[in-house]
Amino acid sequence: MEFVNGQATPVTSVALRFNLNTFGLQPADVTVTAPTPVAPGTTGRASAIVTLSPAHVKKGSPPDLNVEAAMRDNTSGAVLKFVIKIPFQVLFVEDGEVPQASFIEQWQTIPEENELETTLSGVVSTNLADASAGLASVQAKLSKNNVFYIAQRRLEDGQIKVYCSLKTATGLPVMLELTFKNGFDLCKLCLKSRQPAASPFVRDAIEAILKSA
Repeated sequence: MEFVNGQATPVTSVALRFNLNTFGLQPADVTVTAPTPVAPGTTGRASAIVTLSPAHVKKGSPPDLNVEAAMRDNTSGAVLKFVIKIPFQVLFVEDGEVPQASFIEQWQTIPEENELETTLSGVVSTNLADASAGLASVQAKLSKNNVFYIAQRRLEDGQIKVYCSLKTATGLPVMLELTFKNGFDLCKLCLKSRQPAASPFVRDAIEAILKSA
């Protein structure tokens, strides 16, 4: 995190706390220490490890990526309250890959009402004539964010369907079908999961990943 010290005294460490939130995110250590003291009027950076804590899950409210937080300077006692918007893709974990046979089985057993379809624009190069080369950057972006390539197939009309899987830090598997076509910068996204409430978050995360540099 980056912050500006608007006080008259240097900042060496702060206490960081999160309110109850959808995913139970909490700092692993309440105390966050700056690598070097942040002098008055200057900007400093510090990092904090965040973990999932079932005891800090906010129940009875709609899913929300916003986390209310508070930070207290351990020297002056000054308190700052703020809101953190969590990019959902940071909750994709490294063991989200499933074998191709398991992917097909899971896809077929998830009810159709749990399916979300949407079209994402401006997310891919229009030149996909060579599927292996044209989709290389797409696969690289997805892989970098723990979205795992399972298989792909080309249809007679030139469309290319790519199948992927992911799993969230809360243990939710998600199956993805992404459809591309040469000459278009669009992607048709179809996703399935056991918890439809999470699907809009996954959709927005996939769009952000595909549009990233």
